Amino acid sequence: MTISPKNWPLKAGAFSLLAATALAGVDQALKIWATAALQPVGSAQLLPGFIELRYVLNDGMAFSMLSGQRWLLLGGTGL
Repeated sequence: MTISPKNWPLKAGAFSLLAATALAGVDQALKIWATAALQPVGSAQLLPGFIELRYVLNDGMAFSMLSGQRWLLLGGTGL
């Protein structure tokens, strides 16, 4: 089965939207799991000395930039 050239952008857009929605769902599910499993204990060793999961909160954006300056983050989002 081939996709006709005129329908290709519609199908690609639908696939992209579906993929983004699925990834956002997986991301949220992992955050819920991490909060439930790691928050009470703080950390968990998967492979001792090699892989350890730690529960930390990030108040800012990437790498805690603008941490504690929520008003600036909200203002930037509005732009």
